[in-house]
Amino acid sequence: MPEQQTLQVIDDQPASAGTPMALIEMAVNSDADPDKLEKLMELQERWEANRAAEAFGQALADFQAECPPVHKGRSIDLGRGAGPRYAGLDDIMAVAQPIMSKHGLSVTYSAAIDDGRLHATCTVRKGRHSEASEITLPVPQQMKVNDTQKMGAAFSYAKRYALCAALNITVTDQDVDASNLNFDTITDNQAMALGELLDQLPENRRADFLKWLGVGDVADIAANKYKQALAALKKAVADANS
Repeated sequence: MPEQQTLQVIDDQPASAGTPMALIEMAVNSDADPDKLEKLMELQERWEANRAAEAFGQALADFQAECPPVHKGRSIDLGRGAGPRYAGLDDIMAVAQPIMSKHGLSVTYSAAIDDGRLHATCTVRKGRHSEASEITLPVPQQMKVNDTQKMGAAFSYAKRYALCAALNITVTDQDVDASNLNFDTITDNQAMALGELLDQLPENRRADFLKWLGVGDVADIAANKYKQALAALKKAVADANS
């Protein structure tokens, strides 16, 4: 029947019993009236939207569990030597992008000007679901550059803050790399627990995991990173075995 072919285009996966699509197939097979089919199609749309929102929420939670703090490695020159420290957008993306890609997250930006103020929006998407974070900033007038450069500086600044707000990225003055030079490490039992999980990963994934933590061996992991390392490693093992 033509109607059945149309439904296959909408969802080429077999409909599970009890889902709206299964009810639609039953309605088509029983020659249900168009009004009933329309309501079932609306129900299917809401069901798919809810599933997409759940997948987005899980991906965001997984991202936040894995994303380490981003170090403020740059400083603003105010003419009197090094000024306030900050992390540039490229610094943040260098840390966040690989983890975002791993969990199917992507970001886009948009901007609008209203009465000398810049409204920037960072939209985070996974599949059909997206959520936006907006920040409003004044366009700096004291900069000794042209108006286009002022706008570019304001937009870059706004993108950084909107991105960090959308993904809950922490930016810190602490040098994450240098912090490995002097800290309390995990206990022998904790190292054994992580080591047993690490052995379940392919060899290249083990190296990537240790590199992500900035150590050469599990015994060198900082004590305050144990819970984060354990959660990330359990998920990596589960993904590898799925």
